[in-house]
Amino acid sequence: MLSKFCIFALTFGISTFTPLYMAPVEAQVVDGVDVKKLLDEGIMLSRVGSYESSMLAIGNFELALKLYRKSGNKDEETKTLNLLALAHNSLGEKQQVLKYYIQALPLTREISNRDLEGTVLHGLGAAYASLGDNQKALSYYNQSLPVFRELKNYKEAATLNGLGVLYNRIGDSSKAASSFEEALKIYRTVNNRGGVATVLTNLERRSSRSG
Repeated sequence: MLSKFCIFALTFGISTFTPLYMAPVEAQVVDGVDVKKLLDEGIMLSRVGSYESSMLAIGNFELALKLYRKSGNKDEETKTLNLLALAHNSLGEKQQVLKYYIQALPLTREISNRDLEGTVLHGLGAAYASLGDNQKALSYYNQSLPVFRELKNYKEAATLNGLGVLYNRIGDSSKAASSFEEALKIYRTVNNRGGVATVLTNLERRSSRSG
């Protein structure tokens, strides 16, 4: 049985964000159901990557959400909303992603979980970016950035990369270059080769576009 939430969101439309969130899962039985086991099974199913397994995972997460709400466990309710957003994102269901992140955001503040708050803000930015709503995407990305900077969290790099892609999209090449360079520096500092490769690819695309 898994002892931690460990979900990796490889892509949110235009940006890369990995790892997304890790936190201990509390053992809890509600109405005779072991909710931790339910979530662990859902996480394992989500890693399979097929449509069928993703739908089964969503079923587990939805039941867990209902049980956590019934028990009043807001910490785990918030984390489960995050899992539901990720699961729907893997299926390309952006409106469902927005639905669960919008529910999760005020709860992250209520339980004072700054890391998850930054994660949810980033997820909202990425979802809106994939839907083509550049202004909302910029707004949420720019809200997540100071949270990650406050925490000295390298996930700031993923947000900077997302901002770079957005600025490139709207024709602000200067801000795009600055965001990409900042992201690249962070990824190199933490030796995240995947992140470095993603940002370098985006820089090349920017150069091709500006050329």
